[in-house]
Amino acid sequence: MKKQLAFFILVASIYTQVHAQKFSYDVDFITYFDNREYHSGLQPSQTIFGTRLSPEIGVIFNDSLGGTHKMMAGVSYIQPFGAQWQAAKFHHNRFLAGWYAQINHLANKSSDQPNFGVCNDSDINPFIGVDFSNKTPLDSLSLKLGYLVGMQRDRKQDSTYIPQEATIDLFARWRFLAIQSRLYFGDNLMPLYGTYGTLLNQGNAFYQSPIYNRNDLMI
Repeated sequence: MKKQLAFFILVASIYTQVHAQKFSYDVDFITYFDNREYHSGLQPSQTIFGTRLSPEIGVIFNDSLGGTHKMMAGVSYIQPFGAQWQAAKFHHNRFLAGWYAQINHLANKSSDQPNFGVCNDSDINPFIGVDFSNKTPLDSLSLKLGYLVGMQRDRKQDSTYIPQEATIDLFARWRFLAIQSRLYFGDNLMPLYGTYGTLLNQGNAFYQSPIYNRNDLMI
């Protein structure tokens, strides 16, 4: 991850010297409270509370045809879970492209935990999309299509899983009101969840389902 971020900074610095009009950055910090006090066979009843810090850096530059481009990269740190996400996004006029990636490593260093083996959980999610914001009365409207592939490995059991999914992401915002709808369909993204639970898989346990549609209303 450090090598990838260093490579991006090098590329960004070259664009800054040759093509970029200005350096761009953004920092996002949110607190979330997710009440999951219901019965489901996919995950235990629980309430999830935590924070997320997501800094980004990048450049805005013009091409020889007068088009404006924005390239950003960043990371997210989630507390108390500790999962790491890395992301890169490219925005050219109405078109979007980028990727998200995450990796979590279970090393079993705690003496009060069962003797689990060393495990890895990683995913990468490239996507393309279209920004319709300038074509509608809404402040923001975008549609993204993606492909998600993961790798989960249990070294103690000498087992490796390569789950794959397709993703559709719709986002709309008008003034202070926003809605985000995400549809995932494909393989079980958490084949080791039944053994290690949230010690290994930091995300929503509903990703074990072959079809999962999540809708968030934001104010």
